[in-house]
Amino acid sequence: MNTSTPDSSAEQALFSSMALFASLAAAARLWQQARDRQADRDPTTQEPTALARSWLAQALLDLERHLMRLRLSRAQAETVRAAEESRLVTVVRRYDDLMVLQQALHLLQGVHQRLLSLYPAVEEQVVEEARIAYTEGQALLESETFPLGAEAWVEATMRLVQHLRHE
Repeated sequence: MNTSTPDSSAEQALFSSMALFASLAAAARLWQQARDRQADRDPTTQEPTALARSWLAQALLDLERHLMRLRLSRAQAETVRAAEESRLVTVVRRYDDLMVLQQALHLLQGVHQRLLSLYPAVEEQVVEEARIAYTEGQALLESETFPLGAEAWVEATMRLVQHLRHE
């Protein structure tokens, strides 16, 4: 006898889909890392200036897009009162925000590594700001209170991205 309600079936399907998607995203990152190792690309070594600048140009655009998605998500969440939003919508919004934050952090880690490759042509303070943004973003990702504090991190990281894009 099936005792599940339509709501619990929907929740179960949603959670299964989210778990599958998260697993696939993690597998894709691991696969890319394995490909990089096979191609003798070590993210901890210095890259030639032209390669680092080229990678940074694209990564900064992608990072800015992720930050804008986080900004938009917060704006949408603020326009809809929590009482008006279903539990599933809240769960999906938080899940999506966490996935976008994780992608942004992956890019931010690469930005920091490329900035180290460009040092001393890039100011030490900028390299340090990228490291701090990554560290603070990682703490945000691991925080049980996320998205609290996300707005300040997004704004500070957006300023860093804008500064780097105009440098």
